[in-house]
Amino acid sequence: MTPVKDQPGPGSQQEQSELSRKKLLDAAAVVFAREGFHKASLQAIGEEAGISRGSIVWHFGTKDALLEAVVERSYLSWAPEFDGSESGKPGGRQAIVRVIEAHRRFIEEAPADNRLYYALIAEVSANEELAERVRKMHADLYLRLHGYIKEGQEAGEISDGLDPEVGARLVLSTLAGIGHLVILVPDADVGPIYREVLRSMESNLAI
Repeated sequence: MTPVKDQPGPGSQQEQSELSRKKLLDAAAVVFAREGFHKASLQAIGEEAGISRGSIVWHFGTKDALLEAVVERSYLSWAPEFDGSESGKPGGRQAIVRVIEAHRRFIEEAPADNRLYYALIAEVSANEELAERVRKMHADLYLRLHGYIKEGQEAGEISDGLDPEVGARLVLSTLAGIGHLVILVPDADVGPIYREVLRSMESNLAI
């Protein structure tokens, strides 16, 4: 009796598709950082990924859509780390601390993604649709932080004297500044900076 060969499971094709998409995003990040968006070609990205140019169109449609996916991944790759507390619900002071710690890990562990984001800022500004998408991503982060501050105030663990809007903007501006600093000064030791940010925030959040 001839043995029956194992057939690929129903998830195999989807897994292969997701792997190809990741390879294309990785390759696009490399090529965009090296050549800039306008000079980068789909052919170069396909060669970098070892995948046909046609696959880029199949996965993303256009080079603009591919850029959007790369920017979204580089900009928000650190954000999911602070989604939810141990109880599954975001919470006040500790949620804000998690935001800062998640950004520190991103800067220290994924410097290439940070460099890519800043390298593409000019490209994003020239694409109104993509610029609007980035503004929305930024606004989503702002709303999360605003909510964390309000929740902490309602729980009596954050001073009512802190304007949630100002506090949320302050955190985002500080983290953006650190991200820019490590581009300008690659050998900057950001550990003490984050510790001071945390100390300062704890002081500002105190009742």
